[in-house]
Amino acid sequence: MENSRIKFRAWDEENKMFHYFTLFDIWKNIKYPSHVITNHKVYHIKDLPTDQYIGLKDKNKKEIYEGDVVKAQHQKERKIIGDQFEKIEVVGEVKYEAPSFFLKLENSLTQNWLDFDSSAEPYEIIGNIYENPELAK
Repeated sequence: MENSRIKFRAWDEENKMFHYFTLFDIWKNIKYPSHVITNHKVYHIKDLPTDQYIGLKDKNKKEIYEGDVVKAQHQKERKIIGDQFEKIEVVGEVKYEAPSFFLKLENSLTQNWLDFDSSAEPYEIIGNIYENPELAK
């Protein structure tokens, strides 16, 4: 990971925008450690849906967060010829379940999740569950 800071974003439904912050942003606010101050406004973190940065960027150099919907070419397990594998396009929502991030695939006949690994690169963010709820379906 290029930046060792743990990053988050919080969706502000009222203003239809994300607020980006790090753990350091919370810790430096000693008086109100559960709040984030962005754009000259104080937000209580528990009142906003919050997503963590997964430590990867998509093919357009955009940081990938939980709640993003991404697409990628993935090697299907079935071999075609020799060591060549069939590649299929997958679309899924980025989720976290201990101990790792994964893609929750909606329209897959063989599986309903996919680990982030080198068999599905490059990822491309096509939206997120807040601004594009129809993509999560």
